[in-house]
Amino acid sequence: MQLQKIVVFLSSLGYGVASNVFTNEDLKGRFSYFNTISDVASLTVGVFDGTGHISEMEDVLINAPIGNGEQTLVTLKFNYGYYEVHPSGRGKMFISLGEEGGPYYDPPAEAEFVVTGTNGREITALESFLMSGVGVADQLVAPSWKKIADE
Repeated sequence: MQLQKIVVFLSSLGYGVASNVFTNEDLKGRFSYFNTISDVASLTVGVFDGTGHISEMEDVLINAPIGNGEQTLVTLKFNYGYYEVHPSGRGKMFISLGEEGGPYYDPPAEAEFVVTGTNGREITALESFLMSGVGVADQLVAPSWKKIADE
C-alpha cells in the first residue's frame, strides 16, 4: 500500500511511465534540415508547431549534378506539412513540395523519423528517411533535423 502511494505521488509530479511517452507537443520549434547523398545535397529550415503541423518551411534548396562534373541549384516550393510523433519516439511526417503534378505534391512526400536528441521532453533532433515511391530514383534521402530556435 505504501509503495502504491509513492507511485501515485511521483506520477502527480510528472515522473513514471507518462513522462517517458512522446507526443506531438514535444516537437515544437524551428529546425534545420540537411541531407547529403552521393553527389546531391539539400537543405531548408522548417517550423514544427507542437500540434502536428509544419506551419512554415523555406523552399528546399537542392544542389544536384547536371553532368560533366557540373552542379545546379534547384528549389522545391513548400506547400504544407504535418507530422505525428508516436509515444516510442518514432513518427511520420508528410510534406507537400513543388508544383501540382510533381512527385512530392499530391500525395506529399512521406518520411519516417526517430527522435535522436531531447532536452527533457523537448525534441531537439530527428533522423529520418524518405519512403520509396515519391520520385527519388536510386537515392536514399535521409535528412537530419536539428532544433535551432524556439517558436
